[in-house]
Amino acid sequence: MSEEDARKTARTVEGDDPPKEDTAPLPPIDDGKASDNESGDDTKETTYRDHKDRLFKFLFGKDENREFTRSLYNALEGAHVTDAADFTFIDLESPIYKRYIRNDVSFFIGKKLRIWEHQSTVSSNMPLRMLMYATSHYYSHLKRNKINLFTSKLQEIPEPGLWCLYNGIEERPPQWEETLSLAYTPEEERKAGSVRSADVETTVHMVNINYGKNDDLMEKCEPLKEYAWLVKEIRKRRKEGKSMDEAVDGALKEMPKEFVIKPIIDASKGAMRDMCIEDFTQEEELELMREAIIEDTTEKNLNMFLGILDLICSGMSSAKAIAARFAVPEELIESYAAKIGVKLPLYDA
Repeated sequence: MSEEDARKTARTVEGDDPPKEDTAPLPPIDDGKASDNESGDDTKETTYRDHKDRLFKFLFGKDENREFTRSLYNALEGAHVTDAADFTFIDLESPIYKRYIRNDVSFFIGKKLRIWEHQSTVSSNMPLRMLMYATSHYYSHLKRNKINLFTSKLQEIPEPGLWCLYNGIEERPPQWEETLSLAYTPEEERKAGSVRSADVETTVHMVNINYGKNDDLMEKCEPLKEYAWLVKEIRKRRKEGKSMDEAVDGALKEMPKEFVIKPIIDASKGAMRDMCIEDFTQEEELELMREAIIEDTTEKNLNMFLGILDLICSGMSSAKAIAARFAVPEELIESYAAKIGVKLPLYDA
């Protein structure tokens, strides 16, 4: 790179407008209509994927619930942060990523960057997604602080920590790790239990937050334990044959008065109830689709189906691109996405 090119790039990182050819507007999108469960807040940013605040994000990723964030952070990392005001929540600001994806909770705490994602289905692509989230946040950090990467001085950046909190119905251990290097490893090597090392690695700490799976963690974070209880109670009522509305309403009604999350739920005026219904409806639709395929399919077709679902749930690929990749009709991809409530982009990220 020439000295002049380096100066131009440095000015871009420091906040000047980048060259026009790098900031061409993305293609127009069809955002669709808000669902019945939407809050009606028209100040929210528009994204390709219809985004509703999930219950986990509402409890642990909002300014008004910082105490819950502090409690969970301390429990996960064995920390002793005493002031909830130390947490600064951040959103994805990359000119590329923010139009396609949002992660659940991201924040700065001191000189640390923490990214939390909540999942009810296990995705082996989580390390790559987390890498993209982190890249977006570092981009914003450099721009916001006018950091020049083309000087000889080492520029310090916040220490990353990537956590995925899982509460799906698939049996999983209390804790495990997912690594990006698995994606570099050919399938035959993965089946043999081998994983290649590479120059770029990302490690995600996976934590099972189903009720009874991480008792020590739950005892250190009351809001998380109560959230896990709520999920358990809703699932129990669904297994008993109750409708989704009945299951959610019954669990909320039976919630103990001493729960610290109860005042938040009561004050939400039905918003958290709607979040519960949205979360569990999507979860059940995914599970029903899996079961239908598993009943009569080959291992190859099953892997293909799970790959399709993974791409749909990421919200980053168009129906056309997914269909072309797996050689299936585009209408099939659109029907899957509609069934689980995901609005796919018209163009790939």
